[in-house]
Amino acid sequence: MPVVKRFMTAPHVSHRASGKPPDSRPGPRGVGVRTGAPFIYDGVTGLFIDRLPPGAKCVKNNADSSALDAYRNSVHRVTEMDRRSVRVAAAAEFDTERIVDRVFAEVEGLRVVYSPWSGDN
Repeated sequence: MPVVKRFMTAPHVSHRASGKPPDSRPGPRGVGVRTGAPFIYDGVTGLFIDRLPPGAKCVKNNADSSALDAYRNSVHRVTEMDRRSVRVAAAAEFDTERIVDRVFAEVEGLRVVYSPWSGDN
């Protein structure tokens, strides 16, 4: 049976390729919509826009044109954000202990206590 290897990071993100330790890498900035980008904190790790625009060749009206302009403006603005600050915020957000604590808190909050011996069947 052949061995399949999967890599979770792109070569340009790998600390081995960059020669820098993982904590010194700058973080990626993003542009997204509030309902689809839970990892973006507006002004901290990226920027929100009201809606995703159509491609430039698919603009049909002023609303599409305005959405495309807002998107392009936001992409330009995030390139000016400090990538090291983004990295610090992302590292805190995706800290293993924090994620585990959040998962356990959610499970505990959803748990329905049921005991076959309680007589509440």
